[in-house]
Amino acid sequence: MVMKRILTILLCLMAFLASGCTNEDDATVVAIFGTPSSYIVNCGDKVYIDVTVTTLNSTLTDISVTAFDPEHGKDEIVSINPGTKEYRERIIWEVPSMTKDTTLIDIMISATDNENVSNNLQLKLTAVGGNTALLPERSGITLYSSMSGKQDAFSFITLQPLFSSSDAEDCDLVFSMSGEDGSYMAPTWSTKTDLVFCRANSFDYSSATWGNVHAVFNSSIRTDAVSDMQIDDIILIGREIHAEDNVKVNAIGVCKIMAIYDENGTQNDRIIFNLKSL
Repeated sequence: MVMKRILTILLCLMAFLASGCTNEDDATVVAIFGTPSSYIVNCGDKVYIDVTVTTLNSTLTDISVTAFDPEHGKDEIVSINPGTKEYRERIIWEVPSMTKDTTLIDIMISATDNENVSNNLQLKLTAVGGNTALLPERSGITLYSSMSGKQDAFSFITLQPLFSSSDAEDCDLVFSMSGEDGSYMAPTWSTKTDLVFCRANSFDYSSATWGNVHAVFNSSIRTDAVSDMQIDDIILIGREIHAEDNVKVNAIGVCKIMAIYDENGTQNDRIIFNLKSL
């Protein structure tokens, strides 16, 4: 009876060791190296991860880089089929805003080759700042009036100006300052997507954080347009998210109007604003 138990234990140990050797072989065949610019990162910052993957077989067929944190879940950063024996890339990734001051982020690098040999590498980053960190600012964004023939819209996806006529699906924000007949109208922001606005001139723009932007936005009355805009206006912006029968609205940024120009004709009517995005 004792010998039978010993034999059972030895067989289990041999199976475990065999399994461990297979994993080590996979790691030797498909090698992954990953080095982040820093293991402690600030919310909202852009960081890079230097990734190198090699295989002893013919080609790498699948490489993915994903980030996971308890607040946002999984974020797919890269998913490609290199078709080469070696892959080297510096991957740029923007750390999301967090509600907590410190959040652990798992970065997973996975690779598979043409012989279906795979390997994974996990990196652990710590995001700091979160709820109380000051938001980064983009300054001097210029939009021309919709009758100017120039860029009159703005995308909060790409954070770039665009033309409302040719890129309607990305026109989160459209600026108007004149009617179709060229007559003057009060400076107005409207949307062709699911944005909502609220004017909050008592908000301290210079101290904007993830936490206070959300707090003020959630307690304010929101509309799908804001008109009669003035210099120094503070505009909070959010996006509606439709899920089945529910509609959720998330704050995505805050703008400060820096200048408004109403010149002769409509060619150079424009608005200049600064943006702090979440």
